[in-house]
Amino acid sequence: MANRERGEVSLEVGDQRYTLVLTLGGMCELEEQMSTPETEVTFPQIMARASRGSMRATRGIVWASSREYHPELSLKDIEKLIQKAGGILKFQAVLTRIYESAQPDEEDLPKEDPNRPPQAQAGTGARSTSKRVA
Repeated sequence: MANRERGEVSLEVGDQRYTLVLTLGGMCELEEQMSTPETEVTFPQIMARASRGSMRATRGIVWASSREYHPELSLKDIEKLIQKAGGILKFQAVLTRIYESAQPDEEDLPKEDPNRPPQAQAGTGARSTSKRVA
């Protein structure tokens, strides 16, 4: 059973149950898969590609989400899983749940410290790149 507090998403396909979760390890593995020696690809870039319709990025995100509980699944297995689940268009709801489950809850985000002094303003001295406007 998927633990929603941990960002896990449960998926039933046929008689199989899968638990998908985006972990740091899965995201790192996906970055390694999609990067080349010349070009490093970051996870936010992969997410942006998926949101623009990249099938490779979408498949990769599902694969990365499977790493925690189903490390035996290959990219080819993920393709079959997506097809069995009704294809990429029907799988979009699962992708949305995976993405949303990876986001922190509002109450978990750090709050501004009221005791912290305000950030210094840019200078206007002779060596400053900021100049006062009259």
